[in-house]
Amino acid sequence: MKLRAIAPILFTATTLLSACGGGSDGIVTAPVVPVGSGTSLSGLASKGPLKNAMVTAFAIGADGSVGSTKLAEKETDDTGAYTLDLGTYSGAVQLVVAVIPGRTLSKDEATGQDVSLPADFRLRANTTVPANTGATSAIQSASITPFTELANQIALDSGGLNAANLASASKVVFDLIGVDPVATKPLDATVAPPANASDAEKRYALFNAAVSAMANSAPTTTDATTLACFTAAAADKGKKIKCATDQIAKSVTVTAGAGGGAATLVANHKLVGLGAALVMASTDEAINKTGHTVSADSADAKHLVAIEKDVVAGTIAPIKLVVTTEESSDIIKARQFFSRLRSNAAALASGPLETGLADGVKAFGDSVRGEALAVASDTSKVVHMAVIASDLWSHYKSGATSNVNSPPIFGFPGGCTVYQGDFPTRFGGDAGEALQPYVPTSVDATSAVKASWVGCSVNQGSTPSATNKLAIQYQRTVLFNMAATTAPATVPYLAMARKRYWDAPTGVRTNQNLIATLSGVIGYTLTNQVVTGAKIIGDLPAPVKPNGSLMAARYPVNVDGLLTQLPSGAVKATFASGSLGVVPVGASVASLTLNLSPGGVTEVVLPGADSSAAQVADAKLHIAASIKTAKGELTGMLVADRFTVDRFGNLQPGHAKFTGSIAAAGSSGTVATFFSGALEGTNGALPVVSFEGTLTLPNRPVLTLSLSVSQTAAAATATGTTTASAAYTLTGRYAQDAVTVQISGTNAATGNSLTLADSSGVSVSTAGNGTPINVLVSGRQTARIDQQRGRIVYGDGSFESLN
Repeated sequence: MKLRAIAPILFTATTLLSACGGGSDGIVTAPVVPVGSGTSLSGLASKGPLKNAMVTAFAIGADGSVGSTKLAEKETDDTGAYTLDLGTYSGAVQLVVAVIPGRTLSKDEATGQDVSLPADFRLRANTTVPANTGATSAIQSASITPFTELANQIALDSGGLNAANLASASKVVFDLIGVDPVATKPLDATVAPPANASDAEKRYALFNAAVSAMANSAPTTTDATTLACFTAAAADKGKKIKCATDQIAKSVTVTAGAGGGAATLVANHKLVGLGAALVMASTDEAINKTGHTVSADSADAKHLVAIEKDVVAGTIAPIKLVVTTEESSDIIKARQFFSRLRSNAAALASGPLETGLADGVKAFGDSVRGEALAVASDTSKVVHMAVIASDLWSHYKSGATSNVNSPPIFGFPGGCTVYQGDFPTRFGGDAGEALQPYVPTSVDATSAVKASWVGCSVNQGSTPSATNKLAIQYQRTVLFNMAATTAPATVPYLAMARKRYWDAPTGVRTNQNLIATLSGVIGYTLTNQVVTGAKIIGDLPAPVKPNGSLMAARYPVNVDGLLTQLPSGAVKATFASGSLGVVPVGASVASLTLNLSPGGVTEVVLPGADSSAAQVADAKLHIAASIKTAKGELTGMLVADRFTVDRFGNLQPGHAKFTGSIAAAGSSGTVATFFSGALEGTNGALPVVSFEGTLTLPNRPVLTLSLSVSQTAAAATATGTTTASAAYTLTGRYAQDAVTVQISGTNAATGNSLTLADSSGVSVSTAGNGTPINVLVSGRQTARIDQQRGRIVYGDGSFESLN
């Protein structure tokens, strides 16, 4: 990572504001005496905690010079804490912590021991005390650590402690360690933190402990001054702590600008070793009691190690502190780019879409894909079943056949049988409680006179028998009361979803009802004594999923269908109007309703049980409807084709396309149309999903969008085999508010990538591995997205939250 890529963040609070935040015009003024009560500076002096050290405050003049007169002075306690009463002073202040000979000790976090420090050990910090015009005294926080000394050294090397240099120095240190070095309290890493301790305070404690870790191990830097210091220190731990502190304090080199221009800053070899020391201190349970861990894979460690690698390689880029007009323009464009993205994301998660696009649309999409197609195709099978039942009844009663069983029907996975006796009141009679085993007692008709009703089943799986004992067959069975006085205009029916298996102890085929008995009526349409359609009003059973669980508790239907058989043997059901529904298992009301459009044509073409190639080729769903769920509503035309048949005989579409509008509902229950256009997807070896249309988001300009996601073939390995998963490629574009954004990306086992590029010149590319992302404007580096820290850092040092 280039140091330029961590360009200083907008952070003037360190030296120009109070530690608790607030505002400032960025100008350090000479001391003034305001009207009001006084101000105290309070904080911690730590490397680790500096016990019985002297903290002195000096005024900083407008020219950046430090005065010689002490504003206040106080000795730290055993925790390194101090409080200085500055009276009514306001303005820039330098704090200096120095050793009191024979008294000052530093807690060495790496060993847990108190260590005497050399007499010339010193740390400095700079802050600004605003005028206190309140009625009570103000207390302002200010910490003094090796990292405030680093900020002080950067400002000095930049030309002095004036306002601009102090602000620039603070920005650099903030970006380096991720905390405000002055305003953040440096906790003692070896002591459990208070309950209200912030993550920044815990992180700061670990950075301080890292300096101790550097002092207690051989230096990894090649910096000659640092190596000489450690050699001279020998076994003196206090001197080694000073060596490590000086190493960090001088780890940024400042170069004066040519011709009086602004200085540039660059990390140097003294920084090398801090990243490893941070991880070591953090992962050592004897040192780290903060509850915050910095592993080698964490953002802080990766951030430092990347900079150190660039330093060693000689590829570290300087920080540019002066922003040109062009760069300012680029930053404005980048901010607008992220503002649009952020506003769109917020719109998806608010207003009528509180559940967000991912929740609302996915739930609705799952319902459409898993339920709407299923209820349409399954209803068509029952209509076909009703026709078979009517034909069998007519032929048996007329004497055209003496066989009570329907002949094998090309294109139908089941059949019908004529029975005699009273029409049942429920499946299995008294033994037919749901999930209870029973053996059917129905009696096949022995003559046309005794014939009373017809039972039909659509089967899933092979028939259990003495020679096929392990087989389990699922049936959707409908019993038609063909002898009813209202037939054929109105024929009462009972329906059931049940399981059949071979019961080894009794040696018989046994049934088990999966639901309570359903009921309804069917009315036949006859043309020249041939059934060409059927109207069904009532409840129908749902099929089972491949795992044996019910797809739904029941399908409430009210449809009028016309039937024709195609040359392939597939049956086409055409519905001009009506409604279908899905009641989930355990529910009492429908979660999905499908209202067939009176002005449209809904056709369902189903292959037969033998699934011949010709039948499968003819299979399709063409639904003109309004589909509603609790999560949304779809209105338009839904087409599904290129079907395959799974092992249970269920249709699985290879291609689906919807043209119309989609609405999603949030937690408030309000349904809002957000998409109008075409949504299309294909399965198969290389699936593709695409949509094109408009998105309407709450309080946002309409967004015109086209997007396609396709799967590419799995890559071959060196041994000639293929990888475990294939890759996916994303391409698309969207236009909103006169701005067009091109989208491209990949998702593969080797990694993910995404690129967004808008018509103003802004482009963002990510490899999806958590590393910082560069933001370019017309090819120029303008900002950086720090994914680990969740922020966007701009070239002028300002930053904002990624969310």
